Amino acid sequence: MSISTKALRILGVALAGLMGVAVAGAIWADRADSPRAFAEEVKADMARSYRGASTWRAHIEEREHLGEGVYRTTRYRVTVGGPDRYRIESIERDEDGEDVVSVTLRRGTTVYSATPTDDGGVRVLELRNTPPSLGAASDNMLGQRVRDLARAGQMRYLGRDSVRGKAALKLLVEPDHIAWVDTQSSIPLREHFLSDGTVTHEIEFLLFEPDSAIDPAEFDPASLGASPSATEDLGFRPTDLPSAPTALLGFVPRRFMTPGDWRLVESGYIDPNTPSEGAPDSPVWISHYETALGPVLVTQSGAPEGFLLAPETGDGTDGPLLTEVAGNRVAYYTDPWRTHATIHFGDVLVAVEGMLPAEAVLASLSWVR
Repeated sequence: MSISTKALRILGVALAGLMGVAVAGAIWADRADSPRAFAEEVKADMARSYRGASTWRAHIEEREHLGEGVYRTTRYRVTVGGPDRYRIESIERDEDGEDVVSVTLRRGTTVYSATPTDDGGVRVLELRNTPPSLGAASDNMLGQRVRDLARAGQMRYLGRDSVRGKAALKLLVEPDHIAWVDTQSSIPLREHFLSDGTVTHEIEFLLFEPDSAIDPAEFDPASLGASPSATEDLGFRPTDLPSAPTALLGFVPRRFMTPGDWRLVESGYIDPNTPSEGAPDSPVWISHYETALGPVLVTQSGAPEGFLLAPETGDGTDGPLLTEVAGNRVAYYTDPWRTHATIHFGDVLVAVEGMLPAEAVLASLSWVR
């Protein structure tokens, strides 16, 4: 049976109408999702921008509402000369208006902490052989904020604004959390945390200078104004894997086959015989990596054959979850600051901890050899 020309025209108009509705629906869907998609691009730019600077300076101010018109203000002056070289000055103004200054200085594996004394002097604590650690002070609040924002879910773009004369993108991180990101450097310029519509906590980045010219004298312990009055040895001894003291450790450290974008900063072991309050009770092998999303720490310790990971294994606040990676049992947990996963491999417990999504950390455990 043939179809008349009139019927074909009617069918064509109907199909065109349906296609128009479909196209309009797609365009509307794109428009509705574009604030989120654009926010995802901004998050990626933040991570790249921050990790791309080998040396930098930052001045950060944090204001917290303590209630009844009382605010506490803390300012941080951060100078970074590399992954193991930094200086942090913190200045706190309490309700009496008094400034309290402390300085933390790191040179390689030695950390100096200077705090004022009641008699107007300075007390300096020297921590020797300090092991690599996640959330190192070299990242301080800047790295912490960039990582937290870059990991935030459901972030949406709210429009353009300005902060202290700088063009900024305004982002809704969560219903009670708003961030302004510099359009040029992709560094967060300001964050507001709200309660019932009122700003109760504010973080503002007054200065960020990537790839700054850093004077080595800034990392000189003499700049602290006093000699160390107390010294502790935290027991870390940097070395490479072929030189690992297996007799001391009691196990052979496993090789960790990292992806190409992971950069090994430092590796070594903690001497368990070092009498120090901060040292562990058993030998530990440590590898510290830098990744696009922040530092990753891989630690290895001895464990008997047949050791079985249980839900209470680890130090997660709610206890870890159990899963399997490459046929091996894994205990892992996540919190707002990190993901931690532990696998039992032969006679060794291998733990991976970093500012990475859980799926990335779990996948990394398949690289253990």
